[in-house]
Amino acid sequence: MMLFCSRGASTVPKEQIKDNGCSCPGCGVFAKYELEGGWFCIYGKEGKKV
Repeated sequence: MMLFCSRGASTVPKEQIKDNGCSCPGCGVFAKYELEGGWFCIYGKEGKKV
């Protein structure tokens, strides 16, 4: 399992990443550190802006 919330965004351009939904809210790290946004793999440590 990759922890993109702590490692940063993928090096693949976000236009080339297929969005199959976000798994972040189901991760214990997400809840423990009260993270917001999700989609860290695409958008980096700031997460997806709504």
